[in-house]
Amino acid sequence: MTAHPPSASRDVRPDFPSIARLGLALVIGGTMMVALAYMLAFAAAPWPARSAWLMAAAQPAIMVGAMALSTRGRSARDRRWVLTLVVVALSVLSGLLAVLLMPAEQATTPLWLGLPPRVLVLLVLVVAVPTVALPWAYAKTFVAVADSE
Repeated sequence: MTAHPPSASRDVRPDFPSIARLGLALVIGGTMMVALAYMLAFAAAPWPARSAWLMAAAQPAIMVGAMALSTRGRSARDRRWVLTLVVVALSVLSGLLAVLLMPAEQATTPLWLGLPPRVLVLLVLVVAVPTVALPWAYAKTFVAVADSE
């Protein structure tokens, strides 16, 4: 009988923080929602219109899940990082749902800042907020991550 040193033990699990587990669940759940949305898009009458709502909920889940999976070295207790993930998820989700709720543009629809209203909502909530929030969060948490390595 040979004894294995503690470092070579086969039952040692790699460190998989809770935020990474949440990220994995969001990616898997979001991917399943996308698959369901595509199936509903090809279904009979009332279902294709509902698939857009499911897709709007799936996209932020996949995006934030992937960001949560990439947080190796960042602590789930780092409030700035978790707050940024929540802000980005809510911003993208609210932007996509708002576009689905807003009426379609007509030729007489007034422009907001020179853009159709739905386009401006998409640009602000789905593009601008994550573009500003994510680099800010990475910059604020970089020093803590670099010092821990």
